[in-house]
Amino acid sequence: MRKTYKSSNVRFCMEDENQRRTWEYLQSLTRKDSSYGKALSDAFVLVLDGKVPMGDAGEKEES
Repeated sequence: MRKTYKSSNVRFCMEDENQRRTWEYLQSLTRKDSSYGKALSDAFVLVLDGKVPMGDAGEKEES
């Protein structure tokens, strides 16, 4: 059975500490470690399921 994939672009602001650290982490992943999609989806699911506090992710973004 073939897996179905969807593609999405994600942009990171290098002036934002959390976004920069996330980008650096994703750049350090090797195919053996994980994929971008798997790493991001695992993190999102943990937050959305309430297993990890959202921190300031729920705050309104500045313009």
